[in-house]
Amino acid sequence: MTLAREVARRAPRRRGARRRLDPLVPLAAALDAAVADSRAVATGAMRVLSSERAAPSDAARALFALAEALRAREPVDVREAVARARESARAARAADDSLGVAVLTHAALSIADQLERVAAAREQQRR
Repeated sequence: MTLAREVARRAPRRRGARRRLDPLVPLAAALDAAVADSRAVATGAMRVLSSERAAPSDAARALFALAEALRAREPVDVREAVARARESARAARAADDSLGVAVLTHAALSIADQLERVAAAREQQRR
């Protein structure tokens, strides 16, 4: 069962409380997808590290920026970190066309998309 379904299933039955939790369902779905993509990040990182080629430093920068976005609480901070992660991931992909870097950067960009959705859900919840 996905996290989003679990949140929806355990939501209170009272209409007022349920209405306050409805914006959290997309947030839970986005976080669930980001966790699933983390496996691809680990797989790509292992391929990059096991390769004889030097890992592009932009790949590490992308992951550090994603970590910063995950720790950020304010949507503005999340979006700034996500923008840096995307820029670094694209630069890493341009510098190295290996499969490991492709997997890692694709997963990083996917997580960045999910975090963007999380930031939007947080903003929606505050309204």
